[in-house]
Amino acid sequence: LGADTVLMEILMGRDRSYVWRVSREGVRVYPAPDARRVTALATQVWKCYSTRKECAVEARELSRILFGPAWKEIRGKRLVISGDGILSYFPFAALPEPDGSEDRPLLLDQELVQIPSLAMLASARRQGELPRSAPQVTVLADPVYDAQDARLQARAEPPELDRELVRAFEVSGLKAEGGRIPRLWYTEDEVKAVFEALPKPVRHRSYTGFDATREAFLQPVARGSILHIATHGMVNDEDPELSGLVFSLLSREGRPTDGYLRLREVGAMAIPARLIVLSACQTACGRQYFGQGAFSLASAFLRAGASSVVASNWKVSDEATSELMRLFYRHLMSDAGMRAPAALRAAQLELRRNPKWNLPYFWAAFAAHGEWR
Repeated sequence: LGADTVLMEILMGRDRSYVWRVSREGVRVYPAPDARRVTALATQVWKCYSTRKECAVEARELSRILFGPAWKEIRGKRLVISGDGILSYFPFAALPEPDGSEDRPLLLDQELVQIPSLAMLASARRQGELPRSAPQVTVLADPVYDAQDARLQARAEPPELDRELVRAFEVSGLKAEGGRIPRLWYTEDEVKAVFEALPKPVRHRSYTGFDATREAFLQPVARGSILHIATHGMVNDEDPELSGLVFSLLSREGRPTDGYLRLREVGAMAIPARLIVLSACQTACGRQYFGQGAFSLASAFLRAGASSVVASNWKVSDEATSELMRLFYRHLMSDAGMRAPAALRAAQLELRRNPKWNLPYFWAAFAAHGEWR
């Protein structure tokens, strides 16, 4: 773990739950309320943060339950959190400190990382160190979904959407009526910001618009590379394997193409990337399995071999996400050479200081999963 890192493992049970504090100094375990109580409290706080509402009392109570008994030992440390159920995609960075002092989110003094399990992290580390050379950055963004998209040179018929894709949109609370899926307008700015942040030696490839296809994603990924995906993401709690990402649904000639990448396909791939940024909605969310967390795109990419994944906890703001990613890559590619969790924290702190984006809904929407070294 390292001297500056503490693992907080949370396992919820029917009669009571437990929080393990694991550090170089040893292991301690603290009891917590039963799964029903913890889940109800976490769900209420999650809904408040994801809908721009206030729930200070509930948030402080959850923080006290999870971190209060260990606060003196963990304050100021990097927190690696392995959460159960909804806690596997919870915005811990926004939780207030549990000691009852002024309203200070954990983000101010802590770097936070989430992992599905220590076993998965250990498995990833057994694959060996990543190349030390500058990574190749590949961006897939701003796909073409709609027959009325201005980028189409010729008139096209609306694509007949895959039934599984339509159902996934409906389950996610999105709309895909008449073959019209809304364009993510700010992803164009996001791509520019990503490339402006890259130092000259860094190699990069861009697949945008019609080129942001499922086939482009399925190309082999170089070990140690960075993959940035800015598109629509969806969660299907009814059938988790049908959660996925949507790439371009039309070719330049207006012909329909298969752009639906399902979670089950990701799980069958080998993706030895240094970092995957899922700049899309709900990519850390999924059906909850007690003892295993959520079956999400983030966990699927980690299982596929990615070292780190940055993923979203809810339906994000397109504009705020574009700004967060600009700040994130600026820190990630700085001379200091920040790792993904540290770069994300620095970006979130900056975004939070902007009055336009100071609600947790905007700055706490993304979390770092996986490796922090």
